[in-house]
Amino acid sequence: MKEIKVKEKEEGQRLDKYLKRLLPLAKPSLLYKMLRKKNILLNRHKAEGSEKLNAGDTVTLYFSDESFDKLSQRKEETVAVELPVNPEVLFETEDLLILDKPAGILSQRAKAEDISLNEWLRDRYPAEGNYRPSCLNRLDRNTSGLVLAAKNLKGAMEGSRWLAEGTLTKRYRALVVGRPDEQIEGSAYLVKDRKTNLVRVSETKDSAEEGSSLIRFCYERIKTIDRYSLLSITILTGKSHQIRAHLSMLGFPILGDPKYGDSAENRLWKKRTGLDRQLLHAAELVLPTGERIRSDLPADFLRVMEALEK
Repeated sequence: MKEIKVKEKEEGQRLDKYLKRLLPLAKPSLLYKMLRKKNILLNRHKAEGSEKLNAGDTVTLYFSDESFDKLSQRKEETVAVELPVNPEVLFETEDLLILDKPAGILSQRAKAEDISLNEWLRDRYPAEGNYRPSCLNRLDRNTSGLVLAAKNLKGAMEGSRWLAEGTLTKRYRALVVGRPDEQIEGSAYLVKDRKTNLVRVSETKDSAEEGSSLIRFCYERIKTIDRYSLLSITILTGKSHQIRAHLSMLGFPILGDPKYGDSAENRLWKKRTGLDRQLLHAAELVLPTGERIRSDLPADFLRVMEALEK
């Protein structure tokens, strides 16, 4: 028998989620079976799994030591955790982090052999309870800038709530081809093609495809140089490739974007400056408290801006 006390930083989650983190190698069907048979109890009483946990609650598991050890053992990480360029920590509390991600680094790995911010975090911040430090929002590999991460379950729940409720403001900078209006606000509809990993954007719901998601945005033109414009972008939704695909649909592709950009412009600026990625940068996060975390434009972005101004 194992008897485990719920810690303060673990409260607020459902019992079944807690059990899955406690026993990562156990199938959900096994956990629910054990709940039904009263082999897992909450505060010495039968539980369904949907109960919300409080600090000090007792979870009792009538498992043998051998079974518990087998189901709680995580698969060993076999990849190294050194990144080509380490992210800078710009903000840190007891529960949360804001990292400045360089372009070329994944937020989370797509394949077992990948190295991402998650592996970097887990090497530097030990797991607390059953939670392993993780990124809460993602940037594309070649988009640079600010990423919110949690050090523990309490941070994950708080940060995820900010993202879900839209109380965390996210602002980006993008260098685009063309001269959009000084301000564009509104909504559109996005659908993802999982086979090609590309998305398509429709301006109206009538023309949107089945399974599309609503996206909301505000674009402001900061300056225009020749036929290029620097934009400040505030997004109220966080869908994959949202900014890149929507700006391209509007006729203002992001410079350097290999998927949605202007290939002729991309070749021109690769030749001139070595540009090899989309000039999209997550520049600012405004916390629900009003605190602002900012990230400066990276060197390759500034190099193209300087070339334009010359």
